[in-house]
Amino acid sequence: MEKLMALRAGMAEVNCQAYMIPSSDAHSSEYVAPRDCRRAWISGFTGSAGTAVVTTDEAALWTDGRYYLQAEAQLAATGAGWLLMRDGEAETPKVEEWLEDVLAPGSCVGVDPFLYSHDDFRKLRKALKQAGHTLTPVARNLVDPIWTDQPPVPDAPAFVLAPQFCGRSSLDKVA
Repeated sequence: MEKLMALRAGMAEVNCQAYMIPSSDAHSSEYVAPRDCRRAWISGFTGSAGTAVVTTDEAALWTDGRYYLQAEAQLAATGAGWLLMRDGEAETPKVEEWLEDVLAPGSCVGVDPFLYSHDDFRKLRKALKQAGHTLTPVARNLVDPIWTDQPPVPDAPAFVLAPQFCGRSSLDKVA
């Protein structure tokens, strides 16, 4: 509950009535570094796919059928009253549909713009605009300042894969 209260305080500072936390990182990696597991930290749900949405009054998590049982147990264990949205089931609203129902008209929905592709951001902005809301890119991820024991940024050196693993050398690819 303390995590949600702290996040909501951050939302109030940027004048947003909702904040979305996807599973992704700034590179759209399939596997994210522990530092980038913001959705898992805020919700307690550790599955690899899902989106958390926190409003001033509610918190909901969308995930697919692979994770329904896991999400149900992990969300309940937080004691914070998370709603499980079973993505892919006919009765489950899309995030923007749910936000239209729970937010007052003209509300601000904040996101970390580095965690969304340009195309996904545009689609979400359009859907929220049609619902009477504004999608707002927040300059600093609102989870980071409240995650006091957040793991450090990975600092392992980059390395080049041999052509046998990627088809061509990196020099050929940029030539």
